[in-house]
Amino acid sequence: MRKVFSGPLVPSATFLAALVLLLAWNRQCTAPQRQAQEIWREHERVISDVAMGKRVNLDSYEEAVAFL
Repeated sequence: MRKVFSGPLVPSATFLAALVLLLAWNRQCTAPQRQAQEIWREHERVISDVAMGKRVNLDSYEEAVAFL
């Protein structure tokens, strides 16, 4: 079998593969936190719009009030 990587490329390729796996794992672990922040901001925006006198969907307002 022929060597594909040799010399200094082997540690570099290993490091790159480990980095990619670490980034993928980190993104997967922080997804629920990002979703929670997006939900919070959406409800907060609805309440802010009501406070500024803008018209909003009544269902969205009721949901935001119940959430907050």
